[in-house]
Amino acid sequence: MGLGSAFYHASGTWIGMLADYSGMFMGSSLMVALNLRRWLGWRFGALLGVFLALTTLFLASTVVLPGAERWVFAFGSPCWLIELRLFFRDRLETTYRCLLWGYFAVGVAALFWWLWKRRRGMKTDRSEQT
Repeated sequence: MGLGSAFYHASGTWIGMLADYSGMFMGSSLMVALNLRRWLGWRFGALLGVFLALTTLFLASTVVLPGAERWVFAFGSPCWLIELRLFFRDRLETTYRCLLWGYFAVGVAALFWWLWKRRRGMKTDRSEQT
């Protein structure tokens, strides 16, 4: 993940952007696949298929819907829905304290990033650029 992001921010190219987003999308796709394993007990071959299909779909959406990458990353992945389903099934055996703190930390970081960009008068989304 870090190398693709470093390449994108150093080069500012479209290929760099794909490298940056591909790391994020692969991480998200991996979490979906692992959650499906916990939920349905699928074998490795099925999980690999889900991982590759989701990663391809996410990257294709980056090309087809420019400017929507963050939204695709945040809401396009069904990982949080599967995790919610697993919570109702396994809540007595599983602790979610670390997961909730992680979501809280990411939310606070995203808020500060957005506020910082706004204060500096920077565009936070390609759709806002003229």
